[in-house]
Amino acid sequence: HGAYWNESHMALVHPRADAIRSKLIYTFYLIDHLHGLSHAVPHHNIRDFLDPKKRKKLMLTDHHQLVRFNVMPVRNVMVTQEKRWRNRIEVRCSHWPPFALWASWLLNTKMFNHFIIFLIALNMVVLMISSEIVERKESHFVKLNITVEVIVWVIVLVFWGEIILHWTVSFQQYWTNPWNVYDFTVTFISFVPE
Repeated sequence: HGAYWNESHMALVHPRADAIRSKLIYTFYLIDHLHGLSHAVPHHNIRDFLDPKKRKKLMLTDHHQLVRFNVMPVRNVMVTQEKRWRNRIEVRCSHWPPFALWASWLLNTKMFNHFIIFLIALNMVVLMISSEIVERKESHFVKLNITVEVIVWVIVLVFWGEIILHWTVSFQQYWTNPWNVYDFTVTFISFVPE
């Protein structure tokens, strides 16, 4: 009776307590079923919930049944709990975050994306200026041509830096995006001599 009063009192204090309690009960039922301690058979699987018509019917009628989950491994290598804890401690105790994490953050910031767009526009303008003054032999045009070439090489090096940051985050995922392949091709061609 005391346990019932505590649960009712907790439900009054915390409105989500009843939902959490139900979720825990369902989880323990599922664990018992997976260990073979329960003879209850799940009536629905994950495909039933992915189909909108079946999901609506299940939510309106019978939402207390056990759900059978299709467990599919994502990794070829199992990550142990010990390794996961060790990685968390290393990240928390390190003075700097992991480089891949920092690179992912940098690539997703608006300021960095605006900076890259600005460099693309600047590169276009500089190449237009370079094509106009490349044949001129006056001394001030020669100095301007050298300055323009230095600016072009700095911009290309920044583009290579961006590509390397993408590779640091995920080398394989980089090649799945057609825009990245196009970007790499254009940047690589800029290194090819005329």
